[in-house]
Amino acid sequence: ALSLVLQKTLVLVLKQALSLVLQQALFLVLQQVLLLFLQQALSLVLQQALSLVLQKTLVLVLKQALSLVLQQALFLVLQQVLLLFLQQALSLVLQQALSLVLQQALSLVLQLVLPLLLQEAVFLVLQVTLSL
Repeated sequence: ALSLVLQKTLVLVLKQALSLVLQQALFLVLQQVLLLFLQQALSLVLQQALSLVLQKTLVLVLKQALSLVLQQALFLVLQQVLLLFLQQALSLVLQQALSLVLQQALSLVLQLVLPLLLQEAVFLVLQVTLSL
């Protein structure tokens, strides 16, 4: 009878010990699964964060590049406008200079030729008068 009680007690103790071991094993497995899940979740969060940072950086770089391109385009347009303005101004200056040169040349020609023409006219008038 004592042996039977000891056997039943031993079986009961072994069942409880096995139950505790299984609970511990299940706890460790669940702990490992939770750790793996958290690692994967953290990895996804970090990937998303990195993706957002890269997107923001790319947007900033593209904005700066666009700003530089627009500045260059504006500079080229202003350069062309200034070149056109300078060409027109130079054309006007050259026209004015040519006009002044022609006026001076005409004046000089008239100053030199007019007395000669008057002399010739007087000479012709005298010839005609003397021949009469």
